Amino acid sequence: MQKKTVRSAPTRDLVVEKLEHYLNSPECPQNGCLPGEDSLAEMCGVSRKTLRSALDILAERGVVDRIRGKGTFKVLTYERQKKVIYYFLPCANYEKYAGITSATHIMETLNGLMLATRGTGTYIVPLHYSQSNRPDDPDWEVLNMIEPGAMVFIGGMWYRRCFSFLRRRSCKVLFLNMLDLSIFHPDNAPYMDDINSFHQLRIDNFTGVRNCADTLMKHGCRKLFLAAASLGDITNPLLPGYLKSGGKAYWSCDQELSLDILRDELARQYRKFQFDGLILGCGVEFPSDSRFTLRRYLGLPEEVRLIFYYKNPTVLALDRKQPYVCCDYRRICREGVEILLDGYHPEIQRRQFKPHIENLEYL
Repeated sequence: MQKKTVRSAPTRDLVVEKLEHYLNSPECPQNGCLPGEDSLAEMCGVSRKTLRSALDILAERGVVDRIRGKGTFKVLTYERQKKVIYYFLPCANYEKYAGITSATHIMETLNGLMLATRGTGTYIVPLHYSQSNRPDDPDWEVLNMIEPGAMVFIGGMWYRRCFSFLRRRSCKVLFLNMLDLSIFHPDNAPYMDDINSFHQLRIDNFTGVRNCADTLMKHGCRKLFLAAASLGDITNPLLPGYLKSGGKAYWSCDQELSLDILRDELARQYRKFQFDGLILGCGVEFPSDSRFTLRRYLGLPEEVRLIFYYKNPTVLALDRKQPYVCCDYRRICREGVEILLDGYHPEIQRRQFKPHIENLEYL
């Protein structure tokens, strides 16, 4: 009588089981980035060829994500994915380098996200995008902490070099944009496919600055003047919106700005254009003196009406009676978090938020 031989499970299947146990154990790195193939093969006691075959099976099951040139990453479960939203900061000292306006935008967005996730069991994890504070020099060691399938909130084109990286990892990306990317720009062209794969929230600065101009004209202003940053960028919708409303004179304040420079330049522009309505959208650092008012410091005549085109907390604290245009970052972040957690459909949804004007009664 012949003995029946019991065939053992193939080595590959045993390695798959061992890897699955490892992925669910505390030894697996929290960022989901697995050790190299040599280390994994040694841990499993098999050759690299057998290990790769096992990893291919796990990749087909959606358990891991293999990215060429980057490594192998554990795909988060839905419950784990809902616990973390990554938010990029330019660098460790971004407040020093970003400028007042950009730093305010970053902080308001971060605070809005933290408020929006309160009580949801989801946490905001800020990541420093670049050690050198340059958009084309991302810190890949930090970016590799982002697991495949993770949720990421991006606040603009500054972080463009990581777009394709996040797309390859199938991340759920919420892209907050303040530019008009429908205008062709050679610098943006390589990133448009990636951006179109993200869920986009767009701040409608075109309409916002038109509202400013229309408001000033309703209050009797006939000679408008716009002072704002980056007006030379064709994707910046501020200037087209301003010109569409009938404005003509403007100044693009792209240099490092101080109060003295702003005062001297506006005085020079006033002598040249004699404007009676000013839209001010450039960031400067204001003194902490509670008696300080920008209008008095700038020395503008009383008949010149002024609207701030950004919500700078320092300005509001020191000059509360000035009308200003602001974006409701709390609302934007709240809706953004809801989209990431429950309704992420980048190919369908594009939300647009119109800035609104406050304190009109003081015009």
